[in-house]
Amino acid sequence: MNFQNLVYMMRMRGLQIPRLYTLNMVRHHNRGSSGETWKHYLCKCVCAKILYDSNHEYLTEYEFKNKVVADVFDLTTWTAIEFETTAGPKKESVKLASYVTLTAHHTIRDVIVIDISKLPDDWAGIERALRKRLGL
Repeated sequence: MNFQNLVYMMRMRGLQIPRLYTLNMVRHHNRGSSGETWKHYLCKCVCAKILYDSNHEYLTEYEFKNKVVADVFDLTTWTAIEFETTAGPKKESVKLASYVTLTAHHTIRDVIVIDISKLPDDWAGIERALRKRLGL
C-alpha cells in the first residue's frame, strides 16, 4: 500500500493522518510515571519486524481520537496490538472496552492483547510466540 492510499483509507475511517516519518518506526513511550519496560519495548520491536517482514504497514504508539493509544496499529489489517505487562482477565477486559467505540465505528477490525509476562525473554522466543499469536 503506498502512502497516498494509506492516507485515503485513514481519512475514510476518520483516523488522524500520521506524519510520514512515523510510519513503520518503533516509538518508545514514557507516559505516566513508570514509562515502558525493556521487555515491553522489545516486544514492540519484534512485532514491528514481523509486520515489516510480512509487508504490513504499521504505526506504534498511535493515539486514536478517543485518546486510546495502541502499542502497535497494523494498518494493513486495521488491528490494534496491545502489550500488557500483567494482563489478567480483568485488565484485558478493561483494555478491550476502551476499543469498543473504535470497532463499532469500523475504525479498527480487531484488538489483540498480549500478556508479555507469558512470553520468553529472548528475541527468538518472542518472535516465535508473536508469529503464532498474530498468525504471520
